[in-house]
Amino acid sequence: MIELAVNGTLMKGLELNKNLVEVGARFIRVARTKKEYRLFSIDEIHPAMYRDYQVGGNEISVEVWEMDGDGLASVLLNVPTARLSRD
Repeated sequence: MIELAVNGTLMKGLELNKNLVEVGARFIRVARTKKEYRLFSIDEIHPAMYRDYQVGGNEISVEVWEMDGDGLASVLLNVPTARLSRD
């Protein structure tokens, strides 16, 4: 089994949480990241985060879910991607 920390729309009660539930993922706990992360938005809808080693960031609340490898692959394949414009 694999643990995955999620934030934003994958969290319980939000729009993409069904992606976890549909693969049989099991909620484990609420946790907080180290103060190394920054949040940004994908298409002003989906929050995302990245680790910033140089400047640092904030503790971010996440949920930890457990699932098998096939479930993880399915969840990751359904994560929204950023649309980049090339002007």
